[in-house]
Amino acid sequence: MTKTINLSQKHLQQTFTQQHDQSDCGVACLLSLIQFYGGSNNLEKLRELSGTTKQGTTLLGLFQAANKLGFTSQGNEADIQAVIDHKEPLILHVVVEDHLQHYVICYGYRDDKFIIGDPAKGITTYTKQELETIWKSKTCLTLTPNADFIKTETKNKNKKQWFLQLLKKDYRLISFSVLLGLGIAILGMAMAIFSQKLIDDILPSKDFNKLVSHKAKPTLEKHFCFFLPTL
Repeated sequence: MTKTINLSQKHLQQTFTQQHDQSDCGVACLLSLIQFYGGSNNLEKLRELSGTTKQGTTLLGLFQAANKLGFTSQGNEADIQAVIDHKEPLILHVVVEDHLQHYVICYGYRDDKFIIGDPAKGITTYTKQELETIWKSKTCLTLTPNADFIKTETKNKNKKQWFLQLLKKDYRLISFSVLLGLGIAILGMAMAIFSQKLIDDILPSKDFNKLVSHKAKPTLEKHFCFFLPTL
């Protein structure tokens, strides 16, 4: 899939997802990359697809979930230079605070610094030395959207087409219901106006000639009521 990598700060902030707790760092990284490439999903579904537990997510779990969601994914061992040369976002398995297993996104390398999406901290930057310090395992997960990756705009378009097809199938019934509702509303409004005029004008003035001139309205409503059961 041909794509343009957008590393603007605005795009990164808009598509980045922070973790809800420590066990969510892996799926938060995956969700951030789904949104980065224009897709949509949620943490609950990603936890299920990746087999996330209270202890967290394995790299294998992220690999399997990513491939189910339209990514061509691969687990690798690499070094700093390979990450620089890769030119696409990837997920790094790191160790923070000297002992905690964690995942971060490396979006790219610019101005001698790595652009890192840390689910616990947000978007930040690391020097080569800083990244070397936490990336002890040298394992990572590459993710490239393929033809099965569904963008949000495509998903919304499909929903719209489905809705239009549904309307087309029941067009006559919907049209009849709208016209019937409109007719009932008009008759109800006319009846309300007539009743108000009767109370405010005709009865107080005892001008029953006006009352005769308004007989057409009850008669019309009577015929309409007889007409309804035959529909």
